[in-house]
Amino acid sequence: MIPLHFQKTTTPRWPQARFPVVWLVIAGCLLHGEVTSEEWQALDRDAAVRQALSGNLELRAATWEVRKARARLRWAGKLDPPEIELSASTDQFGLDDDESLLEIGIAQRFPVTDRLKREKDLSRVEVAMAEAEIAEARRRLIAEVERSFVDTRAAQEEVELLGEIRDLLRGFVETLERQAAQGTVSTLDVNQAKLDRQQIEKELQRQRTEVERRLSGLKTLLGVTDDTRLRLQGLMGLPDDQPETPALESSRNRRPDFQLSVLREDRARAELALAEAGRWEDVAVRLFAEREASVDEPEGLERNRFVGVGVSIPLPLKKERVTDEPAAKLGQAEDQSRALALKIENEIAGAAKVRDELLALARDTAGETLSLAEKNLDAISKAYANGQIELVKYQRAQEQLLEARRSALNSRAAYQRAEVDLREAAALSPEIEFSGESNK
Repeated sequence: MIPLHFQKTTTPRWPQARFPVVWLVIAGCLLHGEVTSEEWQALDRDAAVRQALSGNLELRAATWEVRKARARLRWAGKLDPPEIELSASTDQFGLDDDESLLEIGIAQRFPVTDRLKREKDLSRVEVAMAEAEIAEARRRLIAEVERSFVDTRAAQEEVELLGEIRDLLRGFVETLERQAAQGTVSTLDVNQAKLDRQQIEKELQRQRTEVERRLSGLKTLLGVTDDTRLRLQGLMGLPDDQPETPALESSRNRRPDFQLSVLREDRARAELALAEAGRWEDVAVRLFAEREASVDEPEGLERNRFVGVGVSIPLPLKKERVTDEPAAKLGQAEDQSRALALKIENEIAGAAKVRDELLALARDTAGETLSLAEKNLDAISKAYANGQIELVKYQRAQEQLLEARRSALNSRAAYQRAEVDLREAAALSPEIEFSGESNK
């Protein structure tokens, strides 16, 4: 809030009834201006990505999977809780000689293999898989935000161009109406110009609606409410130099979904090793203490205590045919990794080819074609100034230039989308942040 300072003055006072009202109006205006400036949020593409990574609610919810996997890792590979055994017997309902037996013991099961270590190894792989899934979600979110930003920014620039075309046609119609009143042009030309203007106005309205729709989708990705006022910045430009084509192998290995596929192989190996270790049953070791009271003739009732140890070995000790399914899972995971590697490499190569072709087209459209339209308008402008051509041809040349600018904008936007597709395919964004390691 902007502070308001009062001081005494010798100037005449305002009437008492109006003084508070006027100052309330001024303070309200200042407060309104302050809130409005705070509501606007200026974003370029990189800032939009950072905002989405920190504010997207679905991504934030997905990160809990990593915490759940780490919690499972913390408790994996531990012995089962021991069992306490308690038993008591008496001859009260028999000879009733006060004979009794009280026994208390504790039993613990121990694996005879490295099963607990294998369980720990499996949990570590599952933690890495959870992290890879988050990295894959970040990769897709980054591409979705960049694509939404490009589409929204292109739609906004197209609205500006359509507004210029509408204003040009509006002036064109007014000029033709004056000439029709003088009898120098036909009313058919006036009606055709009005029809063109109405079509552009309808298209302009549709494009404004499209901007609002795209902005709403972008706000959802950013994790902000729909009433947040965004001001997107950044031009839909083209690079001066030819962009590099990413290497296929390194880009493939950098992809979180490929790393996740390799980790699925690691999990299958860990499950196979755990199944091998689990073929042997656990052995139970039991410690116990007894207190006995029994009648021994001729001495009579005697009391005694015992301490002992016992071992329980299940039969059969070794299970059979428990590794067939884990072995099949491992073979399936390896084939899936090879299939995904081929798919990713083709995806990167195809995206790079499309990017280069659209860049060449955008440079031609935004360069030679647009330059030709500008030169044509310059020549027609000189001819119109010398009275060599009619106003209709001059205004049509202006309209052609705006249409050429619109075509150049669409070409630049198509290149920007192709660049986003390549960045997504090659995982070029540094914000993905995943460095998982596998055993492969």
